[in-house]
Amino acid sequence: MKNRIKYVITLDIFLIIISIFGILNPFLGILNIRNCLLVLLLSYSFINAFKFMLKRDYTDFEYLYSCLAGCLFSLVMYFIKIDTNRNLALFILLWVFVSTLIKLIKCDNYHDNNNKLWVSKLANITILMIIGFVTAINLGNGRVVNIITISYFFFINYILDFMHDIFEMIRG
Repeated sequence: MKNRIKYVITLDIFLIIISIFGILNPFLGILNIRNCLLVLLLSYSFINAFKFMLKRDYTDFEYLYSCLAGCLFSLVMYFIKIDTNRNLALFILLWVFVSTLIKLIKCDNYHDNNNKLWVSKLANITILMIIGFVTAINLGNGRVVNIITISYFFFINYILDFMHDIFEMIRG
């Protein structure tokens, strides 16, 4: 089990690196926010699918639900043009809402099993909601700021997942 958690943590670090590249996109001259968000969502989805297969705990569906939600949101974003900042902010708020519900299911599972990790997961959910709302509010600025803001949002989200997996590994 410890080796699987180490692999999950390695995948979390990979997601953090992808989000750092997202933050650097405007400085590299890449200003297409739609493609940046698609890359971040799809990488999140595929990494969560790998995490679900690695953990092999078929009573815990958080990674599978996150994968399916990321794929669904990527599909919606691919077919629906998000051209205004208001639509982008709404998209991020919906993503935060769905992610919060998925993480809340896991938190309830921890609480029902008398696992103290539910406190860590609840803190994760609270921080995710706060940064999601702040991100949505901040999306009224220009394209460069939007790409940096969205990439930073995913960076914090990945850091939160990474920290929770570290706590899970320490807790054993």
